[in-house]
Amino acid sequence: MTLRHGFTRTEAIVVSVVIVLVIAFLLIVRMQTDTVSNRVDCAKNLQQIGQALLLYSNENKGAYPRVRRSMVGDNADPDPKPVFGTAPMAKDPFADDGPAPNDVTAALFLLARYEELVSQRFVCPSSSNRPDNFDPTSAKQRSNFTDYRKNLSYSYANPYPSVTALSSGYKLNNSVSAEFAVAADKNPGTAGGSDVLSPKKDSPPGEIRKANTKIHRGLAQNVLYGDGHVAFMPTPFCGVNQDNIYTTSDGKINASPADANDNILLPADD
Repeated sequence: MTLRHGFTRTEAIVVSVVIVLVIAFLLIVRMQTDTVSNRVDCAKNLQQIGQALLLYSNENKGAYPRVRRSMVGDNADPDPKPVFGTAPMAKDPFADDGPAPNDVTAALFLLARYEELVSQRFVCPSSSNRPDNFDPTSAKQRSNFTDYRKNLSYSYANPYPSVTALSSGYKLNNSVSAEFAVAADKNPGTAGGSDVLSPKKDSPPGEIRKANTKIHRGLAQNVLYGDGHVAFMPTPFCGVNQDNIYTTSDGKINASPADANDNILLPADD
C-alpha cells in the first residue's frame, strides 16, 4: 500500500482560494462592524452637542449660539449671507475684531468655548476630519475652529435668518419643534459627486444618495432634532414637513432660512 504525502497542486490551489475567501469575509464583517460602531459614536457626538446647546440656551434666555449678525437696526441686511471659519484666534467672539458677522461655525464653536465641549465631539469617526488641538492656545481663548474643513464634521442650523424668516416667526432657540433639525452630519453641498439641490422627495434612492452627507458614503446622516433625539435618516428630506435640511425652502445652500420652519444646516462640504 502506497501512502501519499502532502497536497497535490490542485488541492493546494483550492486551500489557498478558501483561505483568501475566509480572509475577505472576515474583512467585510470587520468593516461593517466598524461602520456601525462609527455611526453610533457619531450619534453620541450629536447627542452631546444637543445637551451643550440646551445648557447654553439655559444661560442665554433660551437662545441657541450665534455671534454678531449683520442685520441690526435701521441698517438691517434683509438677507444676511452666512460665512464660516473667520477669526479663529480672536479672543472675544462678539467684539468688532472677532468673527465676521453671520459666521455659522463661530456660533457652533461657542459650545467648545463656554460649555467646554471637547473637540473630539465635533468630529465624526467615519470622516477624515481630526479634532482641533487649539494650538497654541485653548478653546476658551479662541473664537472659531482652526480650520473648520478639517476640524468639524457637523453642520448647524443657520442662526442668522432673513427678514422674511424673522417676520414669519423663525427663532433658533430651545422652543424649536421636535421635528426641527438643529444639527447633522455635514451638508454634502454640490462638489465631489454630491448634488444637494437636484433630488426631490420622491426621487429614486440613487438620486437621494447624492444629497446625503458624504461622511456615511451617501447612505444616510445622523440628525439632531429639536427634542434632543438623534436619528439616522436615509434622506435629507427629514426636517419640518419633510423639508430638505441641507437647503433653504427656496432651493439655496449658502443662504439664510427663508421661513419660520426652514432648515438650512451649514457649512456645506464644498
